[in-house]
Amino acid sequence: MIKKPFISVIVTTYNNIDVIENCLKSIKNQTFKDFELIVVDENSADGTQKIAKRYANQFINKGNERCQKRNIGAEYSKSDYLFFIDSDMELPSKIIQEIHKLLDFNTLVMVPELSFGKGFWAKSKAFERSFYKGGDRSQGVRVYPKKVFIELKGFDEKVLGAEDLDLFHRIKEKKKKIKVLETKNYILHNEGNLKYFQIIKRMIYYSKSFAEYKRRHPQIFKKQLSIIRYIRKWKDMIRHPLLTFGFLLIKIGEASVVLYSIKKYSNYDKGHF
Repeated sequence: MIKKPFISVIVTTYNNIDVIENCLKSIKNQTFKDFELIVVDENSADGTQKIAKRYANQFINKGNERCQKRNIGAEYSKSDYLFFIDSDMELPSKIIQEIHKLLDFNTLVMVPELSFGKGFWAKSKAFERSFYKGGDRSQGVRVYPKKVFIELKGFDEKVLGAEDLDLFHRIKEKKKKIKVLETKNYILHNEGNLKYFQIIKRMIYYSKSFAEYKRRHPQIFKKQLSIIRYIRKWKDMIRHPLLTFGFLLIKIGEASVVLYSIKKYSNYDKGHF
C-alpha cells in the first residue's frame, strides 16, 4: 500500500509566469518533505503551465475562479490536510514543518503574511498586512483538515473574494470546539509593482459577492469594515506617517467600493425578489 502524504499544498494560478517558479521552488525546498504539491491552472498561455509541470506532483488544468480551483485541488488531494496558497506567495523553508507540529483533525491553522514589492503602494499594502498578525478578523485560515473542509463543502463561489473568511466563520459556527492556531513563520506575498488603481479594480471585481457575505456574517462584517480596529497599532502609525497615509487611502477606497456594491446589489436583489 502506498503511504499517502501528510499534507497537500494546493497552488492556484493563471498566467503567473513572473512569480510561479519562485513560489514552487519555495515549496519544494521545505525541510519537511512529507507533502504533495498540487497546481491547479486555468489554461495559462504565458508559459506558467510548463514551469508548473516541472514541480507539481499533480498538475490540473481545470476551473476558472480561485475558489473553484481550490475546491478542485482538494478533490484531487491524497492527504488528510489541505494547505492553500496563491502563486504570488513564497514559503519559508520550515513552515510545513511547523504546521506539522501544530495540526490535527480538530485544528485550523492561520499563516500570517508579509508583503514585499516595488513602490509606495506595495509598501503601504505591506504595512497593512503587518497589522494582521495575531488572529485579526481579516486574516483567514490557510490549513484545514480535509474532512472538515469537505463536510462544510469547501469554498463557496457566492462569496468570491471573501471565500476563505466565509469558510472560516462557517466552520467556527458549526464546529464550536475546533482550535485555531497561528504559525510563527510567515508567508511572503509578492505584491509586485502595485498601483492604487489595481487595488481598487480588484476590490470592484470581488465586491459583487460582499452583499452575500454581509448577509451571512453581519456582525463580523461590520467589525472588519471598521478602521477603528487599527487604532491598537497607533504606535506603528506614528512611526510611519507616510505609510499610514497610504494605508488609510487603501482602506477608505476599498470600504467605499464595498459599501457602494452592497447597496447596489442589495437593491438589485430586492427588485428581483
